[in-house]
Amino acid sequence: LMVTFELTLSDTWQEVLQGASRLAFDGLSASTAYIYLSETADNPGAANGNAVHTWPSDWDFQAVGMTDANQRIWVKGAGDIRGIRG
Repeated sequence: LMVTFELTLSDTWQEVLQGASRLAFDGLSASTAYIYLSETADNPGAANGNAVHTWPSDWDFQAVGMTDANQRIWVKGAGDIRGIRG
């Protein structure tokens, strides 16, 4: 089952994988997104994360094969993202 989502980013980390095994998203209209991967439910807090850059012909960020229920993908930044998870 594939679920679409849209999220407004802020300077607070938000967990976007939500137990799924795959995730992909695009930044919308001048989004600045950062990701942080972890294996705990603890919010990354002051961690910087890695910048996600815009790619015109593909998803800006993709993760597949996430099998561990403890895996988390956190995102923060400015603007909006739209994607799928399943």
